[in-house]
Amino acid sequence: MTQQFGVTVSEWLLLVKVNAGTNTQASLARELRVDVSTLSRQLKGLVGKELLAKIPTHQKQVQYEISATGTTVFAQISQAAEKLTQQLFGQLSAADMAKVREFMTLLDHRMNHLVLKSRKVGIN
Repeated sequence: MTQQFGVTVSEWLLLVKVNAGTNTQASLARELRVDVSTLSRQLKGLVGKELLAKIPTHQKQVQYEISATGTTVFAQISQAAEKLTQQLFGQLSAADMAKVREFMTLLDHRMNHLVLKSRKVGIN
């Protein structure tokens, strides 16, 4: 879905986080649970596509903000995502949606546990 807008899913997730106010490399890496080198390449790609802008700070730290072009692309992808969500889940009852959310939360917790466990034993 995101490829038609010229971004990968990983780049889309970065746009979501930056749009929500997470704007430093360290905070993005922590929230997205990715290593800094991978994140650095993705940020560089989004800056190159003019979807993000680098904002230097007085503390020698770089912050990122979504650009005007990034805002447009973000809105287009958000609209497409909402349409897809409606197509996938629109016919589900409130009770079924609650089950889907519960399962996704459990899956997220399990993934977090596995990621932490793999870091402790040195698996990447």
